[in-house]
Amino acid sequence: MSYSLLAHLYPRIKGSQEDVATFSLTYILEQSPLLNESFTKLICRKMGLDVSGSITYHCQDSDKAFGRPDIAGYCKGKLKLLCEAKFYAGLTDNQPVSYIKRLQDSNETGLMFICPKSRIVSLWDKLKKEAANAGFSETPISEYSVSYGNTRLSIISWGEILSELIYVATERVPEYLDDLRQLEGFCEKVESESFIPFRPEEFGAQTARDIDRYYQVVDETHKLLQTHKEWQPQTTGLRGAPRWQGYSQYIRMNQYGVSISFIRALWKRPTSVETPFWCGLQEILNDKWTVTDKITGFMSSVAPTMHEEFHGVPYIALIPKPYVTIDELAEDLTDQVLGILRKINSSNL
Repeated sequence: MSYSLLAHLYPRIKGSQEDVATFSLTYILEQSPLLNESFTKLICRKMGLDVSGSITYHCQDSDKAFGRPDIAGYCKGKLKLLCEAKFYAGLTDNQPVSYIKRLQDSNETGLMFICPKSRIVSLWDKLKKEAANAGFSETPISEYSVSYGNTRLSIISWGEILSELIYVATERVPEYLDDLRQLEGFCEKVESESFIPFRPEEFGAQTARDIDRYYQVVDETHKLLQTHKEWQPQTTGLRGAPRWQGYSQYIRMNQYGVSISFIRALWKRPTSVETPFWCGLQEILNDKWTVTDKITGFMSSVAPTMHEEFHGVPYIALIPKPYVTIDELAEDLTDQVLGILRKINSSNL
C-alpha cells in the first residue's frame, strides 16, 4: 500500500504524530473558510451544540492554569471549542478535566477528542471516568456525547473528519484536495503502522527502570496472593514466564488456576480498557488447567471492555491505581483478583 508524501516523510520530521496531524489540519482550516465551516458544523453536530458565527482555530493555545490543548476555536473573541488530537498516546494530567474547567465559564462550549476509529470505545470510557472522578456529573446527549453543565464532551475519528472535508472539497473547493489527501494518508499510516519514534530522553536509564515497574507489580501481587491462606494458595511447580508480549506469574487458588500478567498485546487492543495488568482464569481439573463452562459463563457476565482472550485463556482487566506506592498498588490488585474469585464462587454458573 502506498501512502501520501507527508506520511512518507513523517519519520524524518521532528515532533509527535499528533503535532503533525494537528498543524496540518489547522493549516487547512485557516486557508479555506468553507472547510473551516464544514469542520465546525461536523463537530458541533456530534456534540449537539448550536454555535452561531464563524470560528477561528489556533494551534496549541496554551493556558498556564489549564494546559495546552491541540486546537482552540474562538468565536467573536470568546473560547468556544477545544480539540485534542490523539493517536495512541495516553491522556495527560490535564485531559479532559482541566480542559472542561477552562470551558465552564462560557455558554455552549465543547471539547472534542479526535482519535483513530479503533480507539474510540476505550478512550471514550477513559474520558468519562476521568471526568466522573473529578466530580463532574454528566448528562447523556448521544452515544458519544455528554454534557457537563455548559460544556459538551465528545469524540470523533480522524477518518470521519477527513471523509467529510474531502467530500466538501471535491464538490466545492477542489484546490484543497491534495492537502487533505496528504493528511488522510498520514493518518492511515499512523493507524496501521503505529511505531512511535523515540525521543532522546527515552534512551536513558530511567526508561529501563520504568519498564521494570510492570514486572515488579506482577511479582508483588503474586506474593500477596500467597498470604491469603483461606484460598489454599500453591505455587509448587509454577514458574514465572517471561515472554515477548510481557510477563506472567501463576498460582493455584483453591480449584482455580490464576495468572497475574503484564501483557502488552491486551494493553494495545482498542476493544479493551487501557491497562497493562490482567488476570487469567482457569479451573484445575485432574491437575490440568482448563477453561471450563463455569469460567466461560462468568466471563460473559463481565463488561465487554473488561475481558479478553489471549492464547485461548480468558483474562479480566486489572485496573491499577495511579500515584500510589508499589505496596499499595499490589494490595489493590490483589483485592481485585480475590474479588473476581469470590464472584465466580458465588455465581450460579
